[in-house]
This record gives sequence, C-alpha cells and structure tokens, in this order.
Amino acid sequence: MTKIAGAFAAVVLTAMPAMAADMIQRQPSPYSAAPAAYSWNGFYLGLNAGFASGDLSNSGGLEPSGFVGGLTGGANWQWGNVVFGLETDINYSGVDDGLYYDKWELDWLGTTRVRLGYAWDRFLPYLTGGFAYGSGTYKYWGGKDDANHIGWTLGAGVEGAITQSVSAKIEYLYVDLGDKHYGELPWKNEFDASLLRAGVNYHF
Repeated sequence: MTKIAGAFAAVVLTAMPAMAADMIQRQPSPYSAAPAAYSWNGFYLGLNAGFASGDLSNSGGLEPSGFVGGLTGGANWQWGNVVFGLETDINYSGVDDGLYYDKWELDWLGTTRVRLGYAWDRFLPYLTGGFAYGSGTYKYWGGKDDANHIGWTLGAGVEGAITQSVSAKIEYLYVDLGDKHYGELPWKNEFDASLLRAGVNYHF
C-alpha cells in the first residue's frame, strides 16, 4: 500500500508542472487589447431609394405618390455614444397623380437636415429634421405651370455598419413642402407626404 501511495504521489507531482503551464497558456492575458468600438466620425456619400405618398391641397382630391431616389452626402461627429450629424440629399421624383388635363407632378425633391442619434457600437438609431424643397408641375385645362416649394421635414431612422466603410439605413420622413401659387390659379397648393426609404453610405 505504501509503495502504491508513493507511486501515485510521484505521478501527481510529475504532472502538476505540465498542468500549471497549460492553465497559464489558456488564461487570457489581462494586457490583451479589447476590440475597438466602431466610430461614426467622418464624411460619407451614398445612395437612397424609396416611396412617397401624400396629398395636394386645393386640388380636388389629388393624392400624388411614387418612387423617390437619389444621392446623399453628410458628416458625423461622435462624443461617447452620442452622434450628431448634418445630411443633405437630392432626388429624382416619380411622384404624381391625375390625368393630363388635371395632373400634378413632383419633379424633384431635396432635404437638408440635422441628425441626432445614440450609437450602440455599429447600430445607430436617430432622429432627424430640417428643410425640404422641390419643384412641382401642375397641368390643368388651358395651362401648365411650374413652382418651387420650400418647407420642412421631420423623421427617424436606423443605420447599421456592415463593414468599416459601408453602412445601410432605413428611414421615415414626413415632408411638408408648403403652399405655392401655380400661374394664374386663384389658390395655393401645398404638398405633404410620407416618405419611406432605404440607403447605403460609404464612409471616408
């Protein structure tokens, strides 16, 4: 029995240094660098596309809707988790409603907005608001007139970083383009709409 106990103790004493070395190798180093958090700082350019649906006041019930898409550009500044940004876009519009003798079209649409978000690493929900502007064409019996509109927009969205340089977003905007006279018509027409769109941005 004594010989067996002695042999067991010898085996344990021989194995302990190897076990200790293995534990040290498996233990994560307290000095190993943690992965860096994603930074939203900097400039970006991108594309966006979506669908707008709204109504035109004093038009007898016209409800223009259609495709909207174009170019986006902006910049972000980040303090901790808070991200502040400026963004502008210019877009082609296929928004219209009516027949040839009573038809309104939104020729193009642009916005210039601030964005305020709270970042969870690569995930950025945000609120946005600012100016909206565009040009419309009204076709009616005996005439056709154009007018430039200036108004406001307010909305929200969420953006996610796919890679270090590429992000994707989905965004909702309420757009009010204000009222304008079209030619000799005795009333003003105001266009307001809901715009839902997606976009992809490249960050420099």
